Amino acid sequence: MDKDVGCFYQRLHQAFLDSDSRIRLSSDPVPEAHIELAAVTWQGGFLDGQKIHFNENLNVLIGGRGTGKSTIVESLRYVLGLDPLGEEARKAHEGIVQNVIKNGTRLSLLVCSQRPSRCEYRIERTAPIPPSCGMSTGRF
Repeated sequence: MDKDVGCFYQRLHQAFLDSDSRIRLSSDPVPEAHIELAAVTWQGGFLDGQKIHFNENLNVLIGGRGTGKSTIVESLRYVLGLDPLGEEARKAHEGIVQNVIKNGTRLSLLVCSQRPSRCEYRIERTAPIPPSCGMSTGRF
């Protein structure tokens, strides 16, 4: 069995062993209100025209080497204006921003807040300009 596949199954197995902290059944009470990343889109760069609509419960990025998992995570970090922790993470982030996201690419992130009532916000960033945030005017 491939080492990565074996590691995935071990983690999945562990999640089921500790199901109280990892799995929510439809019969369970609704969790406390929280901020939710709802969707992300790219205009330009390697992922031009791509959209991801996130599940409100759980999202998992699975794929082989070079399929875009890190690009998605680093895109989220970039649009939120978050700095990577550690030298290795910083180098990886900068490489993805320079070589994959590239100047002129516009990232849009739809964020939902449940309190005091449901509101949708759009965070946008066109590389290399800092992010901006405003109320969402429509669906992604």
